Amino acid sequence: MVELSLAASLEESASPEQNRYLDVCQAAAAQLEMPLYLVGGAIRDLLLTGKTLDLDIDLVVEGDALALGEVVAQELGVRPRAHRRFLTAEIELGDTHIDLVTARRERYDEPASLPRVEPGELEDDLARRDFTVNAMALRLWPPGDEQVVDPWGGREDLAKRRLRVLYDRSFFDDPTRILRGARIGARLNLEFDTRTANLAAEAIAVGAFDPLSGTRLRHELILLLEDEQVELSLKRLAELGFLPVLNLPRKWTESDWTPLRSVLKLREKGLPGAADDLEPHWWLALLMSLCARDPRSEREQLARRLDLDGELRRTLVDFAERTERAVAVMEAPDATPHEVCVMLDALAPEELVVVMATGSDEVIRWVDRWLTELRDLRLAIDGDDLRAVGFAESPQLGRALEETLTARQNGSIDVSQELEFAVETMRKESE
Repeated sequence: MVELSLAASLEESASPEQNRYLDVCQAAAAQLEMPLYLVGGAIRDLLLTGKTLDLDIDLVVEGDALALGEVVAQELGVRPRAHRRFLTAEIELGDTHIDLVTARRERYDEPASLPRVEPGELEDDLARRDFTVNAMALRLWPPGDEQVVDPWGGREDLAKRRLRVLYDRSFFDDPTRILRGARIGARLNLEFDTRTANLAAEAIAVGAFDPLSGTRLRHELILLLEDEQVELSLKRLAELGFLPVLNLPRKWTESDWTPLRSVLKLREKGLPGAADDLEPHWWLALLMSLCARDPRSEREQLARRLDLDGELRRTLVDFAERTERAVAVMEAPDATPHEVCVMLDALAPEELVVVMATGSDEVIRWVDRWLTELRDLRLAIDGDDLRAVGFAESPQLGRALEETLTARQNGSIDVSQELEFAVETMRKESE
């Protein structure tokens, strides 16, 4: 672990803008005479690596965070977003997010519910956090000797590369901590200690996730799926028995991870020639790779559990059958470019990812050709050109243009032959 001055490490690793924001927050705390602390992941990362790995600034104030947020926001020329129920203020500044939290105590009326909060002291606030390595603070004001507040032994746990919860019912109060622990642990090479792993497995087994809202589960799952170490995170969750929470089988063999790895490789290099409007939700594509073999009814249950709606829900529920039909067309020996375009034009970006990641060489060649050539093919002519040579507006005119585009896609004609082909098509329609 890095043993240099945390304050110096923080100043060195933060951007000039972040250092300015911290200076403004410290000045505001001094003005209001409220003790101010940097907390959470920033302290963990500074101790572990000497750098802060996050653009966010998480601060705890022993006082009124809402009042402090007003002073800070006014100085920075922005408007704060107040959350009075949770005694917090948020400030957005480009890529940087400042969280100002009133030191508080929490009480959970029901498992997996949002907590009731009341003002408290710094140690009360640290006691409500997920793991000891996230329950440390660095005093920013008042000035004095550098002081890392570490009432739960987070520094020792970092040195031993372990994640440890603060109290036994932690995962019942907030089961998303299990996903957060798997994600943080995979990223920073930290392991649940035996007691914490047992508590997590027990909480999962007795249904701690059951009362959790789909929105909260989806939010934490997206963070995990979007992380670089998602495979390791999911494997650790599988060992704890978490996968059935997502309607995935309890027993997971090594070969079951192959589709996920294929999507991850594609995520790393990106889609060839893909336009901005084809940028997929990679988290959804990864989730689809995990449940591709499941029946549609199981995917329907998963979509409901994650509270998905609209296009995201349709994609998750129907992708296996839709991609199977598209693959069948592309693997047919007599497939035409037009037939392939019809199938691929109808797929969502995440479905394209699954097709490319798991398809045969022939399928990949077709998708690559569609992305780089066929998808953007447009006719040089339009209805005005046909009307200019004497054809009246009619449904036949639209069909003639469609047949001309099909001929272009199939390579039957080139751009110089479009008008001639469309005219001939119109004449045949008129006969």
